[in-house]
Amino acid sequence: MDPAILADIARARDDPGYTPSARAVPRLIDALADLALDDETARAVERALVRTGAVAARHARVALDGAPERFRSRLLGLLARLSASVPAPELFESLAAALADASPRCRRLALRGLGNSADPRAEDVLLESLPEQAALDVLRALVDALGKVGTARAASALERLESTDDELARRVDRARLLIARRLQRETPSAIRLDRPLPGPATIALSCRRGLAELLAAELASAFAPRITSATRVEVEHAGPLGALLVADKVH
Repeated sequence: MDPAILADIARARDDPGYTPSARAVPRLIDALADLALDDETARAVERALVRTGAVAARHARVALDGAPERFRSRLLGLLARLSASVPAPELFESLAAALADASPRCRRLALRGLGNSADPRAEDVLLESLPEQAALDVLRALVDALGKVGTARAASALERLESTDDELARRVDRARLLIARRLQRETPSAIRLDRPLPGPATIALSCRRGLAELLAAELASAFAPRITSATRVEVEHAGPLGALLVADKVH
């Protein structure tokens, strides 16, 4: 192996903070193709390449074409990690294309990358692939990816997914829960000012220092306010929150 490549590998292995130069990136990509490179060292090289972002993504994509399976899996593992931080359409397309790879391991790594991706096309690609993935370990990875990027469409597809595998069922449940939580966060919320509270509650109202007495006076027509500090007044209330707007002109 070229001495320059050996030096780059040694730095990636021995220096956790090593960021390769642009010139070193293609050499380290080539190093991943060496079957003599053990997996631990390959992971160290991958970690170093991730720090170079789009530069590593570009060289890895080019190297994928015609690469043998073990090299493809290393390249796809690198692209999967980069997909979370490199929003390049070409990177997404390489991962999507790898869903048709003959190697289940390569397909799993591509799915991991698509699950990390912020590309809006990810859900469509994953849903299209769902009926095509028969290998159980690949199907599990696909479900995990849908849990990360899916919407209500993915949740519906997962609900219809049938399997006797307990682990797959557990992952489906987790994916649906993740989607439900994400959709709930994205749904705009509103406060109903006309709806009574479920029971009596202590309501604390804040104001600027020196205005607590004025705020209490405004509230006195409908409540029994208590001044608890120079900036805070409390009332007991069980009705609608809109009733507190009697003091909306006090700041």
